[in-house]
Amino acid sequence: MGIFRKYNRLLQEHPFKTNMVSSGIFFFIGDCIAQKYFADDKQKEEFKQKGLDLQRSARAITYGSFFFAPVGVMWYGRALPKVKNPFLSEHSRQTWSYTMRHGADSFYRTIVDQLIAPGFIWIPMYNTVHTFLSFPEHPVEEVRDRLQKNWWKILSTSWCVWPTFQLLNLFFVPPHIRTASSNLISIFWNCFLSSNFNKKHHIAGTEALIEPLTKDRITSKTD
Repeated sequence: MGIFRKYNRLLQEHPFKTNMVSSGIFFFIGDCIAQKYFADDKQKEEFKQKGLDLQRSARAITYGSFFFAPVGVMWYGRALPKVKNPFLSEHSRQTWSYTMRHGADSFYRTIVDQLIAPGFIWIPMYNTVHTFLSFPEHPVEEVRDRLQKNWWKILSTSWCVWPTFQLLNLFFVPPHIRTASSNLISIFWNCFLSSNFNKKHHIAGTEALIEPLTKDRITSKTD
């Protein structure tokens, strides 16, 4: 219990530094699991031969520590706590119990969070940072290509995972711990993001999807 009290104190006294270290560790764990268990056949074979892709893991750590953690602290710890349910009248706020008021605010905060954060913060930021850290020849075009193909797929999947957790997170967990608690479920979510981002056809871009069709047409014409 002592280590948890110390960790809680660090989150209160040094929210950015502590969450940066924690997020880096959790994103690293998620990427390691993705490399080993959620990869295509070629990637699994490469993993057996070469082991962990350290460059890929470094991208995950960099994103978790220097992008997700600071933004998460600002969003979960600073911005969302200030949001109140506008449909709750002043009379209700004065007569309702704290639990009822907090529940109504938490429900509204969850809706705000899910309508804004995944689609307009986390998904674009994840794809942008990881793409630029991969040093492709045309990073802007690749980011646009990835978002066009995957934005809705990832967003709709996230809505199957995060709303219930975030409602509980915003209701039960103090603001300074919310980024850290999100990191726990993020281990599994990061497996999905990492495996999705590093699939071969995503890295290759639109050409990888068009090339087989083009080859088939050329072959049929030749025959």
